[in-house]
Amino acid sequence: MADKNLWGDLKGIENVKTPATYLVEQASLLTKETENLLVGVVETQKWGNDFRSELMIEVPYLNNYRYSLLHVEYPLALYPLHIYDLIGKLDYKCESQEQLIDSLRDILSSSAVHRVLATLKAQNFSST
Repeated sequence: MADKNLWGDLKGIENVKTPATYLVEQASLLTKETENLLVGVVETQKWGNDFRSELMIEVPYLNNYRYSLLHVEYPLALYPLHIYDLIGKLDYKCESQEQLIDSLRDILSSSAVHRVLATLKAQNFSST
């Protein structure tokens, strides 16, 4: 007797983009745009029943010094989620993918984050 598929059609399962995926994309862009002077790093871990992804900047020329920019806490269902801006000391609640993208744009393009990037990038040149 052949095994019966009780799962239904698994080929039709939607591919979703997690908050961690967005952070990894932005980390990669930072690395590329700064020509590896600053390296974007994302670490994701289980956080209770949820997940927590942290976006950091690593400075290779400073013994791989890491500076945390933000972290995102999200459930298995992905939304609603919380973004904690560690520089601006702000908390964003996002109910959708669009709100996540808008909030990340607000944080990453802020003058406070750009000041941190400039300072970390300058450290590369002062340590050589």
